[in-house]
Amino acid sequence: MMKQLIFSARIVALGLAGMSAVATSLGQQGDTLDLDVTFVGDRELLIQDAHKLLTWPKPADLGIEKPTFSYTILPKRLNVAPELEPIDPTRLNVDPPLPRLYRGYVRAGMGRYVTPMIEASVTDLRSRKGTWGAFGEASSTNGGFVDAPTDSVAQRFANMGMELWGEKHFRKAVLRGEGHARRDVISNFAPIDSGVVRAGLGYSDLGLKASIRSIKRDSTDGHLQSALAFNHFRDSADLREQNLRLDGRYFTYRENNRLRLQWDLMYDQLALTPDSIRDSFVIGISPDIRAQKGPLSVEVGAGIFVDARGAQVFHFYPKAEVELVVLKGVLVPYARLGGQVKARPYFEQFQEMPWLQASAALPAEYQKFNIEAGLRGNVTDAFHYHVRAFSRRDAQHPYYALDSTSATSGVTGISNGLITTRIDTLTTGGFGGTATLRLGKGFELIGDVCVYTYGLSNQADPWGLPQLELDFQARYNLADKFIFTAGAWITDARPGLSLLALPDAEAISNDIGFRTDLGRATRVHFNVEYRYTERLSGWVHLSNLTASSYFLAPGLPVQGFQAMLGASYSF
Repeated sequence: MMKQLIFSARIVALGLAGMSAVATSLGQQGDTLDLDVTFVGDRELLIQDAHKLLTWPKPADLGIEKPTFSYTILPKRLNVAPELEPIDPTRLNVDPPLPRLYRGYVRAGMGRYVTPMIEASVTDLRSRKGTWGAFGEASSTNGGFVDAPTDSVAQRFANMGMELWGEKHFRKAVLRGEGHARRDVISNFAPIDSGVVRAGLGYSDLGLKASIRSIKRDSTDGHLQSALAFNHFRDSADLREQNLRLDGRYFTYRENNRLRLQWDLMYDQLALTPDSIRDSFVIGISPDIRAQKGPLSVEVGAGIFVDARGAQVFHFYPKAEVELVVLKGVLVPYARLGGQVKARPYFEQFQEMPWLQASAALPAEYQKFNIEAGLRGNVTDAFHYHVRAFSRRDAQHPYYALDSTSATSGVTGISNGLITTRIDTLTTGGFGGTATLRLGKGFELIGDVCVYTYGLSNQADPWGLPQLELDFQARYNLADKFIFTAGAWITDARPGLSLLALPDAEAISNDIGFRTDLGRATRVHFNVEYRYTERLSGWVHLSNLTASSYFLAPGLPVQGFQAMLGASYSF
């Protein structure tokens, strides 16, 4: 027992001694953050107040002064000898300044054979947000086609029309709307002794069109151009035609290659009478790609067409084109191959041949192939040239012929037109050239010569087609006061097909009709305009100066010499 007490007393003494030593050490050091203390047994810990410094830091003075710099120019001259190197001439595409714009103009005149004309146009000038405009025209003529018609048919033609359009510009697209209304009066004159009077027919044409065009700066983005159009055509009798057309293209660029897709869809419904309706539906899709490397560019593609109501439903035509630019455009040889199905509603054919019977209109033309090779370029900025050779085959080519039934009938109606057609395959080959000479802005001369050869299928002659065609146009500006323009279009004699025995007509051995001479076409015109001011001018137009009496089609001669005097005013 005594031993245990002695041992406990020693342990307590040692603990008190350790605690005294620790307290002494803490008192001497003052800062206990870095002290590592181990306690054995029970101990009560007390938190002491922190010791804070009562002084602010001050920057130390290093004793270094800020240096001062000074610069002086060395009085030394360096002699440099320039080295001159010749620079090749470079073609610059500098667009001329835009002419002064006027909001609109009025143009009116009167000519021989009681031929008045007037046209007017108005716009809202240019704007980034959008623009709009309107245009109207009216003209007529009476006589000069046949000297003394034996059937007393009035030789009167008249047309009037109006167009409205507007555009709305957005940041990346342009929307455009168009509308037109047109009225035409056609005379069924002909030098035929039928003993009846065939009155002229009136035709009305109404149309609406909406289109969109994208505007994007980056060529790698997709660019869209598309239009939707509706057209209603009718005559003063029973003819009605409804036409709906959607066409457009989409293209983009990838690694300097242009990728493009074009489309054309047309639905046409032609009602000859209330009980006779003919419709057609043509779809065309043409993808292609164009690659360019230096002066060489190559384009390959295809044309895929469906004529749902035609003689041949499915069509496929390869497309190819190659072009090489030599000597910076002095020589540009090229070659191309293509083919297409061209939809032809009646109202479009009517503009080409107003006397065409609606029942003889061709819904679509099949161009089996079209091969062309040529060379074009410019020797200087003033002289441009283009020579070419070509060959094409049309599986459904319309030949115009005078219809014997309609030519002697007195019943009015569009089915009673004077001209019918004969459909056959035609292969056309030829070569020709075009040259353009421009001396400043004062003188311009354009000449075109073309020689044709024809491969026929079931026809005796290429009816209405020339073998030689010449076209020359000239323009001269004298001090911006007098503007002279002249031109001549000349062809050789052309054979015509008539189903009626016209005077001097020759019967064809296979009994398909009669051959008649359409004559050598010679159309010469000369115009003079005098600009009194920038707004007011007067002009004289002289047409068919040689009084040529060639025929547009069998039994349908052109108008004789025509002179017209008029004036124009801009506002």
